[in-house]
Amino acid sequence: MATIKDVAALAGISYTTVSHVVNKTRPVSKEVRIKVEEAIKTLDYVPSAVARSLKAKTTATIGLLVPNSLNPYFAELARGIEDYCERNGYCVILCNSDDNPDKQRSYLRVLLEKRVDGLIVASAGGDSGLAQGLAGVRTPMVIVDRGLEGVDADLVRIDHEYGAYLATRHLLELGHRDIATISGPATTSVAQMRLAGFCRIATPDLATRQRIVTPSIVMRESTAPLTGLFAQFR
Repeated sequence: MATIKDVAALAGISYTTVSHVVNKTRPVSKEVRIKVEEAIKTLDYVPSAVARSLKAKTTATIGLLVPNSLNPYFAELARGIEDYCERNGYCVILCNSDDNPDKQRSYLRVLLEKRVDGLIVASAGGDSGLAQGLAGVRTPMVIVDRGLEGVDADLVRIDHEYGAYLATRHLLELGHRDIATISGPATTSVAQMRLAGFCRIATPDLATRQRIVTPSIVMRESTAPLTGLFAQFR
């Protein structure tokens, strides 16, 4: 692989000048710039992102940590983040923790070692040590979906409880009588909020709703929630 010194030798100039052309850190004459560009093209030279980041003190990368990239919610979230970052000159490093706390901490360490310019974290459930690990991080950070107590960062999430409430109410208004909820892992705050919204519709002041909603049909931790749910009707 060609180096910056190879480019300098072919162009007949110093490698410091080549660096200024590549990084746009100092004006050079048109003749010198053309020589450098031709040498880069001839040698198929690729500048070192590591070296450039050390000098510029930026990597133009954003680390995105999600629990499960196969989940349509997180897939769409990741795509939106990637599209916005690309339009603004940033690349996204996507890490999928599979809701595994150990894998999540490992990826977090890798992202910080790569000196990403920012972190977007949608945490895995059941990782009590994540908040402690993020507490001292100076990298700009945004928490998505699942809040982390003790972490000084902006939080972006929807109102899961109210969303579940509206969904349940909609089914009731359509006349459905057996309503189940798949709220997600019980250890996650978002699952608890969804379940609260589901149960909120069955209030004492609406006895008929208590009869319609079936709280016993609540699947929270099944690896195949739909299979587990359908089994209850056999």
